[in-house]
Amino acid sequence: MRVFPNGFGYLFLLLVALGTAWILPTGLHVKSNWPTHAIIVVIFIAQGFNLNSEVVKSEFSNFRSHALIQLAVPCVPLGLVGISWASGIIEDNHLGSFLILACLPTTISTCVVYSQGAGGDPLFAAGVAGFSNILSLLFFPLVCSVLPQIGIHNPVAVETFIRAGFIDLLVLVFFPFLAGTLLRRRFENRFVKKWNWWAGNLPFLGVLSLAHLSLVKALHHFGHERCAQEGLNWMIPMCFAFWALSIVSWILSGWMKLRVEQRVAVFFCLSQKSLATGAPLILLLLGGRETDAFFLVFPLIVYHVVQLFFGAAIMSAIKAKCIK
Repeated sequence: MRVFPNGFGYLFLLLVALGTAWILPTGLHVKSNWPTHAIIVVIFIAQGFNLNSEVVKSEFSNFRSHALIQLAVPCVPLGLVGISWASGIIEDNHLGSFLILACLPTTISTCVVYSQGAGGDPLFAAGVAGFSNILSLLFFPLVCSVLPQIGIHNPVAVETFIRAGFIDLLVLVFFPFLAGTLLRRRFENRFVKKWNWWAGNLPFLGVLSLAHLSLVKALHHFGHERCAQEGLNWMIPMCFAFWALSIVSWILSGWMKLRVEQRVAVFFCLSQKSLATGAPLILLLLGGRETDAFFLVFPLIVYHVVQLFFGAAIMSAIKAKCIK
């Protein structure tokens, strides 16, 4: 199955999506979250349509490897943040933002898309990323509750997020994924070949749309000038953060002695962080204090843009040099 953009073609399309958002933020702004939710649903219906149940069973046969991967998703970046802070690279006033970033789960859609585009195992990536997001519903609020920079000590808010977040995962991710698998089984002999191209490329289109909507919402709430200033302040630190995490993730994924397709999937799962999960989580835990939330959410937006830009280039490089 061929997908239409290679790494740099996808990077070009991403530039178009972000550039359109910057030029026309008000014309494409929607206050509600239904467009984002609809895109996520479409992405996972397509991924479910691509599902091979026998492959999934074989991918999750090694519990030890999966436990190690899930432990590494938060612990590796937390370790890097701790070392950088102790050595003076990260200043005290930026520590909270980096700790929050480190505690986020891996992003599901881009991990699957980049793994597929790089010649890795997208089903393995989907499984790892899905479990990561479930675990984050408990792990992230607990870690945030002990961060002095934001002072979250509201058990009611934490409980509400865990309950609502789990329901969102079921409705927006797992049920659509299941629906996609049922559609494939129902029309196995009639429409699978016809829809294979769409099922393979809809996730790419979905990620482009999510990136566009993320920037539109940021511009609508905070304006071009403030977004540009915050972006410049955080761009270099987040570039260093991404590359440090990527290098460690590639080394660690090699130590796990997985198949090369699985290693690619693990690499993207370890180096990507979810803005879609992180932004609403922070807003809920802060109890609506928008001014405080801005300075915590915006670094995540910058990291999200950085990982999309460099992720597309890395996807192309891995496919060209590492996948035989």
